[in-house]
Amino acid sequence: MHSVLGLLASLACSGAMALPSIDLGVATSYSGFFFGDVKAQNDVEGRLAVGGNFTGNGSIGYRAPHGSAGPSLVVGGNAHFNSNGGLYNGPSKPVDTNLSVGPITEYQKAPGYGVYGGALSGQTQGLDLRQQTGVIDFAQAKAQLGGLSSTLAAQKGNGKVEAPWSDTTLTGSGKNGAVEYFDLMAKPNWENKLSIGTLKLTNVAADSWVVINVRNAGAISLTGNYLGLFDDLRGRVLFNFAEASEVTVSTFVEGSILAPKADFRGTGHVEGTVIGQSVSQAFELGYEPFVPTSPVPEPQTYAMLLAGLGVLGFLSRRRQRGN
Repeated sequence: MHSVLGLLASLACSGAMALPSIDLGVATSYSGFFFGDVKAQNDVEGRLAVGGNFTGNGSIGYRAPHGSAGPSLVVGGNAHFNSNGGLYNGPSKPVDTNLSVGPITEYQKAPGYGVYGGALSGQTQGLDLRQQTGVIDFAQAKAQLGGLSSTLAAQKGNGKVEAPWSDTTLTGSGKNGAVEYFDLMAKPNWENKLSIGTLKLTNVAADSWVVINVRNAGAISLTGNYLGLFDDLRGRVLFNFAEASEVTVSTFVEGSILAPKADFRGTGHVEGTVIGQSVSQAFELGYEPFVPTSPVPEPQTYAMLLAGLGVLGFLSRRRQRGN
């Protein structure tokens, strides 16, 4: 009896591990989370975390949730401001800052503050900046998020990817609460640079998640028309660039991006959380936190568990008859 119980527990654990939990950890509450330097920053609607040195314009945190705790800007190294664009902590009164995509500036913004671990320079007038270290363990975060990226990349695609023409269509299973994995390869564009063109998404339930594993290494550009693609799902969409060394955002992207080895650049906009190594060119970061998943046993695991429960019932009846 004890051996059967142990087997059932083992099956339950192995089933839960079959489909990994997708949780961005400490990065969840940030629009941008970078392990190294951010050399340019334009507009960040949520909070920003920088493990290395930071150079930017301010204008950070105005779409964070009302009453958010902690700093709007965390810099592990030196912080330099080209202008004092403002550090905010969402609206001063309760407002749903996520009702629509893009900047919402009609409400009065609450003041926020930033922390830095090294030296401070530039135009800092009117900014609440405090020297403080150890707010985030970036090394630990890099290990966790890099491991997550590798784990997701190891998952086989269960969705259909078709590219008969220039556009690529992603077709899911249509199941409620599913995690739809798609394998995608960036293709050379007219400049012979690897890029992801226009995507189309079909047959994905509104309560499901979409993981797009981009399999290329090297430099990759997001150039297609994705506007409206993930309107109902953008908090449940994750582009995973496990091996990319550079990601260029040249368009409007709905969904989060996990690229732990990549330097980011471009002039586009990402409505989600962006996680990477560094930033060399300013692009806009919206506010759309990724909704974490929970591990779910695969169907065959349910069958094995039911079979095990049947064995338990049979053994129990035998013991009762023996008594």
